[in-house]
Amino acid sequence: MLVTAFAAVQLGAGATMQRAAAGQAGAATRADFAVTGTTADRVRAVPGVAAATDVLRSTVVLAHTEAGDPRLDRLPALGVDAAGLTGTLDPGVVTGDLGGLAVPGTVALGADRADAMEARPGSVVTLRLGDGTETRLRVVAVYERALALGEFLLPAGDLARHMTDPSPARVLVAKEPGADPAAVRAGLAALGAVQAGPEPTPEQVVRDGEELGGLVSTAVVVAIGGLTVIAVISTLVLITVGRRGEFALLGRVGATRSRLRRMLRTEAAVVAATGLLLGAAVGALPLTAFAVSTAGTPPFLPPLQAAAIAATVAITAYAGILLPAKQGRFGRS
Repeated sequence: MLVTAFAAVQLGAGATMQRAAAGQAGAATRADFAVTGTTADRVRAVPGVAAATDVLRSTVVLAHTEAGDPRLDRLPALGVDAAGLTGTLDPGVVTGDLGGLAVPGTVALGADRADAMEARPGSVVTLRLGDGTETRLRVVAVYERALALGEFLLPAGDLARHMTDPSPARVLVAKEPGADPAAVRAGLAALGAVQAGPEPTPEQVVRDGEELGGLVSTAVVVAIGGLTVIAVISTLVLITVGRRGEFALLGRVGATRSRLRRMLRTEAAVVAATGLLLGAAVGALPLTAFAVSTAGTPPFLPPLQAAAIAATVAITAYAGILLPAKQGRFGRS
C-alpha cells in the first residue's frame, strides 16, 4: 500500500501536469505553419498568408512572499504580436482582450497567476524582465492556457528590447481560407524560412528546472520505494519462516507440497492485490484533488509506470512469501 500510494502520487502529479500542458498546447496552437529564420513582418507579405506572429521566449522575475518570506521566482514568458494571433495562437481568453497587447507596456496573465496577484484587466503589475529591468505593465487580458503558454504574454517588441538575442524562436503562420498550402510553403521557403515539419509543433514553454525536477522526483520514488520494498520483504520473510511449524502440521494431516505452494501463491496474490487496491485508493484522493485544482483535469498515470508499480508489488509479495517457503521442506510430495 505504501509503495503503491507513494509512487502513484509522486509520478502521477508530474504526468498529470505534463499531459494537461500538452493538451493545452495542442488546443492553443492554431497555425498552419511554423517557421524559423525570418520574422512575422516578412512572412505577412507572402501571398496566401492571413496572419503571422513572432514568438519570443524569455523569462520574467516575480517578487512575492510565501509563508511570510520574500521570494523571487523566474517564470517563462512569451512575446507575441497582437495583430497576428488570430488563427495562429489561442491562449483561451477568460476576460479582457488580447488586442490590447498592441500597445507597449501591457501584459496578459494566466488565470491562476492573475488570481494570485489579485489582478484583472486594467490592473498594473510590477515585473522584472529577463535583463533585470523592473517595469510596470497594465493588464489587458486573462487567459486559461497558462500551463502551455506560460503565465505572461507580452508584446514581442517590449520583450525583444530586454533579450540578449531578440530573434523570434519561431514564427507561427496562418494561411488564408482556400489558399494552396504548397504555394504558401514555397513562398515561405523563398524568404529563407525553415519549416520544422509538415505540421507545426504545439507551442509550449519549458519551465526552468522542469526536466531536472522530473529526474529528481523519479529518483526519490526509486529510493524511497526501494527502501519500503526491502522492509516489506524482510517482514514477510520473517512471517513465512515463523510459519514452518504450521506447514509441517499441514503436511502431517495430508497436505501435499503442491497444495501448500498453491495456498502460498493465493496468499501472495491476496497480499499484492490488497496492497494495490488500498494504495490506489489512498493515492487517488490527494492526486485527484491536486489534478482538479491545478490542471483542471482527472489524474493521469502513464500505463508503463502503473504496470511497473503493479509488477514491483507482485514481485515483493512473491519474494517475501514464496521464496522463503521454498527454502524449507514442507508437505508431502
